Amino acid sequence: MLLNICHSIVQGLDEAIEDIFPLAGQRHCCRHLYSNFKKYFPATILRKYFWGAAKAYTEYMFNKEMNFLKANNKDTYDWLMHPSRPKHRWARHTFDTSIKVDMVTNNLAECFNSWISDERDKPILTLLEAVRLKLMLRFSKMRQVVGGLSDSITYSARKRLAENDNAPFMIVIPSSITEFQVVDNGHNFSVYLAGEKKGCDCKVWNISGIPCKHVLKCIGHNRDVVADYCSEYFKRDKYMKAYQGSIPILPDVRHLVDAEDHTVLPPIIKRKAGRPKLSRRREEGEKAAGPTRGRKRNSVTCSHCGCIGHNRKSCQRVSVGSNKRNRTNVLDFQN
Repeated sequence: MLLNICHSIVQGLDEAIEDIFPLAGQRHCCRHLYSNFKKYFPATILRKYFWGAAKAYTEYMFNKEMNFLKANNKDTYDWLMHPSRPKHRWARHTFDTSIKVDMVTNNLAECFNSWISDERDKPILTLLEAVRLKLMLRFSKMRQVVGGLSDSITYSARKRLAENDNAPFMIVIPSSITEFQVVDNGHNFSVYLAGEKKGCDCKVWNISGIPCKHVLKCIGHNRDVVADYCSEYFKRDKYMKAYQGSIPILPDVRHLVDAEDHTVLPPIIKRKAGRPKLSRRREEGEKAAGPTRGRKRNSVTCSHCGCIGHNRKSCQRVSVGSNKRNRTNVLDFQN
């Protein structure tokens, strides 16, 4: 089962995916799940426990966060553990370890929607043609990037290794060349670098395919190459195979010769009231993508009394007639 589909919770979508892709795994996007969750339970403290449980790599940490959630509000625990929301589709610690993807959201789909934002309102054929050309350009660009890659693993894998390597002091106790006991902040972790038990008790390496901080310490103890312990999906060869295919070129649809006229007229456009919205409608509480546009409202300071909230013209402490400008009488000036 190498295909895994992450989607939002929509009625009937699970059954449709099972019919079309019977061998594919399914995951529920935790961002959409939490959006439904906070409609019934808007407390801020519950948000912390929800994401802690969703992102937990081990069953122990998952149960710990869920117990905190249950102690604060038992209804939240019952809502998340309902049979309609099976935990093997949204809890990270239950993910299939052969996939080597630990994402709990479908932000990749949101990135794609943003990528084609200029073409989404076009007719279907125009949209598909624009996406085809974008993919052709993307594949060509990525082949050049991969061709110039000197590292044996991808840039994202190397970046995550650097993040995992910034760990505090740990004690590494070797049992053999491939088996280690790592003491991290008073907790023991068993690490197996090879064999059937290959993995770490923290499950980060098992699920993500990138060595965790405990495994990195053991690799450093053996003076081995870190890239050799990354999953094959992060290797340079796999990266090249992902973009080695090509998208066929097609002639302009207007140049195709057809004996019959199959002109399809566009539908009648009914303009809706208000300004058309091109960007995605963001949910309540979701941060904006960039700086908010609009008029900046700065606090007004009175130049007479120095107080904030009004100007000199509306100041109550100014004597009557002091705001009027001094005007020179022309007749007096001539006299």
